[in-house]
Amino acid sequence: MINVNKCPCSGKTLARLIQPAVMAVLANEPLHGYVIVQRLTGMTMFRDHGPDITGVYRLLKNMEKNGYVTSTWELAVSGPAKRRYALTPDGRTCLARWIATLRTYRDAVSNLLETAASSSAAQTRRGGNRKASTSRGIIRPHQKRGRT
Repeated sequence: MINVNKCPCSGKTLARLIQPAVMAVLANEPLHGYVIVQRLTGMTMFRDHGPDITGVYRLLKNMEKNGYVTSTWELAVSGPAKRRYALTPDGRTCLARWIATLRTYRDAVSNLLETAASSSAAQTRRGGNRKASTSRGIIRPHQKRGRT
């Protein structure tokens, strides 16, 4: 039996959208890593499980290496120095591309939901999931004709 908790249908793969989420958080202002994590935690896609904090910092390091963000150290009067991250022009270009891509995905998902809902409604009107009958016998889902 399939473990639906590990299946993409559980929605847990939304965390893979962490890069555009970080970029969106940084689009308005430079922020410290801790504040980025806090804002990510408030996003709907992390409502059931917060972002992996270590993974966020690893992503920020990779994004800096790839030129999407810059970081500067801020020395505090008290406490440790903190790194502040800012989106670069290349990062803004990448975010714009993510936005276009995600809009396309959203439209595709909306279409899929409409198709699935209408199929489900049509099946309900026909009386549920009946097995098709033929002169050779009953055809079960995923079964080829000629085998019963």
